[in-house]
Amino acid sequence: IQILDAQQETPAGRPRRIETRQCRKGMAQMQISGRAGRKSRDNHGRDPTGLARRPSLGVRRAMSAAYPLSGPRLAPASGKATHLVVLAHGYGADGNDLIELARHWQKLLPDAAFVAPNGPERCATGPGYQWFPIARLDPHELAHGVASAAPILNGFLESELAHHGLGADRLALVGFSQGTMLSLAVGLSRGAKPAAILGYSGVLAGPPPHDPGTDCPPVLLIH
Repeated sequence: IQILDAQQETPAGRPRRIETRQCRKGMAQMQISGRAGRKSRDNHGRDPTGLARRPSLGVRRAMSAAYPLSGPRLAPASGKATHLVVLAHGYGADGNDLIELARHWQKLLPDAAFVAPNGPERCATGPGYQWFPIARLDPHELAHGVASAAPILNGFLESELAHHGLGADRLALVGFSQGTMLSLAVGLSRGAKPAAILGYSGVLAGPPPHDPGTDCPPVLLIH
């Protein structure tokens, strides 16, 4: 896992939202203290996200129907998708905050389809969407929120991969802030790991349900 420093701005160069200003400091403090690494799984070591094994086709269809997500898309420049890039936004934002990245990356990834889904819930404290509520920056609450939202994102991923006729190894996850927490949790927990995970200004809310070992995908975290 690579961790790099970058200028304190959103990937798209937009002014940071209130959530980002307030949460970045708290998340950095959790990383320094190591509290963010507390276990989110139960005493029996079970997978709280339920993603360690890929669900059956019927289950994947049910998950997709039960948790429909929508957001802006960008079709592959070449016309045929050989890869899928999913961008997960931060707390209080929406897919439009990240989809502009795709227009820049498309020059290097002409065969990639890009999608930036909106979170499943309207933000509780303002405009935009959330993947899960954030009442306070407590490691246990963050881990619980990630575990509750992970199946929703995973169901969307399965639906999108099936739509494009792609295998799980053709998937790349990109997240910002809260979206990074979801991307890490889902990407490291899936039975078939993604090709890569890229995260901006986020943390691993809890340890993965099992040691990914040599099966761990490339991960780049930028703060």
